[in-house]
Amino acid sequence: MNLSISKRLHCGASTLAEIKQRLQVTPFHINGLPTSDGVQMNVQARVRWYMPHARKASMSLVDSRQAVASAATTFLSLTVRASPLWLLLTDPAAVGAQVCQDLAPEVISWGAIIRAVEVERACVPPEVEAENDARLMAALTLRLSLHRPRTQAQTRDAASGSRAC
Repeated sequence: MNLSISKRLHCGASTLAEIKQRLQVTPFHINGLPTSDGVQMNVQARVRWYMPHARKASMSLVDSRQAVASAATTFLSLTVRASPLWLLLTDPAAVGAQVCQDLAPEVISWGAIIRAVEVERACVPPEVEAENDARLMAALTLRLSLHRPRTQAQTRDAASGSRAC
């Protein structure tokens, strides 16, 4: 997706130059990457960026688009691996801001400027969620069986010191 942005620069009192820049929106995603908690996540995001030098942009836009997407995927992967599950699910904007902060210095040497990284969707894959639900139910069942409240007969037997088989 391309969005045209026109900027007007005032150079002196009477000179007006118009520079046209193209804002690029490049989607990217990662699938099945574990968080710092060990839970696998699928994350869809997009990076908003542009190249301020029109000549350089026209010569290398296709290569730059692929390079920015690849670098953004790498930095998103590093951020997801270092983040707990709750952060990805409750504050995706913070995750996007961290990726943006890490990505910007990397791509500036290529002539690209990162405006934002937006995490559009972060979710646990359905098959992983079903597996986690099954594990959680097994643990909950075990815990309940260990801490089952005593019946009146068991309480009376425990107080008298006798044990029923």
